[in-house]
Amino acid sequence: MQGINLNEPSSNTQVLYGTNINSSDVQNRLRSFLTNFVRPEDAEDFGKEPLYVQKLREIHDTEQYILDIDCDHIYQHDNYLYS
Repeated sequence: MQGINLNEPSSNTQVLYGTNINSSDVQNRLRSFLTNFVRPEDAEDFGKEPLYVQKLREIHDTEQYILDIDCDHIYQHDNYLYS
């Protein structure tokens, strides 16, 4: 009996063309980053919203549809997503 290779996508997994990058996994990781990232200096302030939730609210309020993301924040939150 053959084992399952977890590195190969299953038949129902969507990957980015020409790669083995699982698009659902990347979407979930990005969503987690945007909704959960807290800067280390803000970690003690328990009532404060995650940084990018604040930024998305500002975008909604101002209707200025630009989201600047610090790649170092991505690296701090999820090294795999950064790479």
